Amino acid sequence: DSGANAGNGVLAIDGNREVHRFSSAIKPVCDGRRHNIYHNLYKTGDLARWAVGGDIEYLGRIDQQVKIRGYRVELEEVETRLLEHGEVKEAVVVTGKDRDDRRFLCAYIVPRDRGERGDSHLFAERLRDYLRDLLPAYMVPSYFMRLEKLPLTVSGKVNRNALPEPEY
Repeated sequence: DSGANAGNGVLAIDGNREVHRFSSAIKPVCDGRRHNIYHNLYKTGDLARWAVGGDIEYLGRIDQQVKIRGYRVELEEVETRLLEHGEVKEAVVVTGKDRDDRRFLCAYIVPRDRGERGDSHLFAERLRDYLRDLLPAYMVPSYFMRLEKLPLTVSGKVNRNALPEPEY
């Protein structure tokens, strides 16, 4: 979020005590009538385009930031914390919606040890307890799914659309 002094490079501290520098630049913006208007633009992570009528059409995010119960969550931060756990070989975190249309986080985990270290429920509880010590409660996934391997696209990226539905 940009505040009154964000354009001046003011530092902000979020709930995780990480320091961020807001980036902005004065850039020409076409007003739809072929006139350039100079405005302070802020890098927000939103992806948008100018529509034919001059409106701005929101297309999504350029990062993996999502909003869960009113909080902004960087999915990659949760994934990074999971990958730091000794039992985790691979991790992907995605959002989903439950039966009541509420958004939740689901972590898909490939364990480091294929010999399994206990049942899936205990494995999930160990990871949940680990994340609770590192992250705010709203960033701890509601569901943990253990997989033998992550589904990949032909280009070798994780195929998020091929991930199984979480078990409620």
